[in-house]
Amino acid sequence: MASDIETVARPYAEAAYGYASEQGEVDQWEKMLGFAAAVSADSRVAPLINGTLSADELAAAFCGLLGYDISKEKKTGEPAIDRHCANFLRVMSENGRLSLMPEVFRQFEERAEKDRNVLSVEVVSASALPEADLSRIRKIAEKHWHCKAKLSTAVDAALIGGFIIRAGNEVIDMSLKSRLGSLASALRA
Repeated sequence: MASDIETVARPYAEAAYGYASEQGEVDQWEKMLGFAAAVSADSRVAPLINGTLSADELAAAFCGLLGYDISKEKKTGEPAIDRHCANFLRVMSENGRLSLMPEVFRQFEERAEKDRNVLSVEVVSASALPEADLSRIRKIAEKHWHCKAKLSTAVDAALIGGFIIRAGNEVIDMSLKSRLGSLASALRA
């Protein structure tokens, strides 16, 4: 079930993706929104976003952090955003939603990956896996899900050995912890 944050962020992510796709600028927007999300998630920026500035002042300050002066509709130095993204951020500011940028970006990126036929696959292992093992897992995942696999990794020593693969709603648990749990259950039966 979607959280309130996901639900509120969805229309913004869909609007941004729709515009970016229409303009053939999905990659550029992905970079701009990624940077805006990183800035908005920074603990030093939170007081600005949650402060007492008016929506216009907040939009100007936030876009200024990203290298775009919205009061003059011009770039300052090498900006991280363009005027269309600045306008998008202005709308989010007017609606008090700049704090949702990380979730808007996550949903935008998820949609872009889906359209590129890329699936995010998380591999959790008891210890760091060598690149050769990750390469094999990537190939198996691509064959299994019929798409490109974008791997992310994490280490969880509690697994004892083996690994867990998560992609979308599917989980493949090949951990020693899971196997020992199954064996214990079988012995109790």
